[in-house]
Amino acid sequence: MPESDISLARRIAQRIHTNIAENSFASPGGGEFRVTCSIGVAEYIRKSEDTQALLERADRALYQAKEDGRNRISFS
Repeated sequence: MPESDISLARRIAQRIHTNIAENSFASPGGGEFRVTCSIGVAEYIRKSEDTQALLERADRALYQAKEDGRNRISFS
């Protein structure tokens, strides 16, 4: 999300997280189910950081969210 700060990213991640949790999905075999999600967010703050390093920080944040109990948002 270019031109976004961590505060905006936090609000958007929370909105996505909430929308996913609030919706149910139709099962091919009938019935419905719900899903949850874990989200990792990293802010680009170092001008010398390349894209790969930024993605690695976001990935670490995602795995931290999963380790913390899943269905969470973690920031790096």
